[in-house]
Amino acid sequence: MRSENWVWVLALTLLAGCGGDKAQERKGSVEEDPRCLAYTQATCGKMAQCWPWLLQASYGNFETCVERSAQLCANVTSAPGTSWTMEKIEACAQALPTISCDTWWNSVAPACDPGPGALADGSSCIDKSQCQGGTCLQGASGCGVCASTSPLGGECTSSAQCVPGAACSPEGKCVMPAVQGASCDASKPCGINLRCVEGSCQPLVASGGTCDPASFGDCDFFQGLACDPADSTCKPVALAPAGSQCGAVDGQLVTCGAGAICSSQGQCIAPLQDGASCTEQSESRCAPPATCINGACTVPGTTCG
Repeated sequence: MRSENWVWVLALTLLAGCGGDKAQERKGSVEEDPRCLAYTQATCGKMAQCWPWLLQASYGNFETCVERSAQLCANVTSAPGTSWTMEKIEACAQALPTISCDTWWNSVAPACDPGPGALADGSSCIDKSQCQGGTCLQGASGCGVCASTSPLGGECTSSAQCVPGAACSPEGKCVMPAVQGASCDASKPCGINLRCVEGSCQPLVASGGTCDPASFGDCDFFQGLACDPADSTCKPVALAPAGSQCGAVDGQLVTCGAGAICSSQGQCIAPLQDGASCTEQSESRCAPPATCINGACTVPGTTCG
């Protein structure tokens, strides 16, 4: 079992939620501002509260999450055209402990919405707060392009293109996700922590529950569960350090922790450090929240263009 790429996708999505032709360079000591530190602590704390397994898989622990993510706050608050201010960062940090996990995931918390930015559609961006149109369509490199959000019923290829709180359906339309017990189909997907079962949105399967090995979304993957094909049961996925075996190990489902990646040979590969050479095709991955930009592991926003 290779490392689940969704671990990386989720981690970067959660922590980067606060991404011209000219490269965007970040300098200075904004990350040393106590309000930026408080924001980073609140964000990592929210991940620890809502999805502790995800935090351990991506960073190993809370302290590393804060240390590695501090630059994101600096980059976003100093990005061209951003609507984030340190006052808004402070207000979001204060509100995060009271915001529900679902609200945070769906980016509909008013206290953490800085509003539209100053950059026109088509401009380089690292975060939607820079864009007049309300969204920054990110590529694999961590650099994106400003675009206008699609309204409910509008066309989309990802939920990032839709208005806050909406999701992109399998049919390519922006819709509001269905709540637990509501009807669901290809045109009406279920919300977070839910799955569509015989046309009705139901909770993800807890540990010990029955699952379909062919369906990735049965088990509560937010809590580190996966379907064991040996007995079609949702089981905890253990986290192993770099250099350890991963996959099915002695009857236990194992993936890699602290940003490591499970290789095709079934071994955890340590993440690449900032500045290290990288390629999108390599099995090695940059230590989150860095991504591979122009052949080097870089925190999104430190260079973009």
